[in-house]
Amino acid sequence: MEEIQSGEPIAECRVRMDVAFHRAYTRLLRGLCTAAAIVGIVLVAAFVTLGVLRDEGIVSVAQFWLDVLLWGGAALFAVGIVLLLTIRSAIRKSSSPVLDNVYTFYEEGLSVHTYCENTRMATADFRYTDFAKVSERGKFLLLRYNAATVYVVPTEGFAEEERARLRAVLRLPPKTK
Repeated sequence: MEEIQSGEPIAECRVRMDVAFHRAYTRLLRGLCTAAAIVGIVLVAAFVTLGVLRDEGIVSVAQFWLDVLLWGGAALFAVGIVLLLTIRSAIRKSSSPVLDNVYTFYEEGLSVHTYCENTRMATADFRYTDFAKVSERGKFLLLRYNAATVYVVPTEGFAEEERARLRAVLRLPPKTK
């Protein structure tokens, strides 16, 4: 797609796809999984406590609510732990070999060059209209090509005028502080 690469680039970013990058990108998700596991433990503890208090005749709690505490807590704990282990395993597997993606943004689209140990492994050119969804989440641009492919570009390395120009080209709302 020679048309995409014509003219001066708007911005360029090199992203090292290593463990640190994956940890930074999945920080919120890992926090949510940890919170789900903790809430699950608290619910199971509440089930045990209320069950004992009910058996002693101190409180009156319907069996339905005890079942909700037990199964809800067990489900949250299980989902939280399974997702945490899955994310941890994915981060560990992605740590080798280390890949570098170089994103070059132009007026009409973007080029992604993938390098492994300074050897170009692949090149992909996209028009901005090829992406199903483009959004900005925190310190990252998320370029969703399809349900299975998302290009994650950290925006920290861009100058403020490059970020503003990228937001305009990608049709993103201006960033408010």
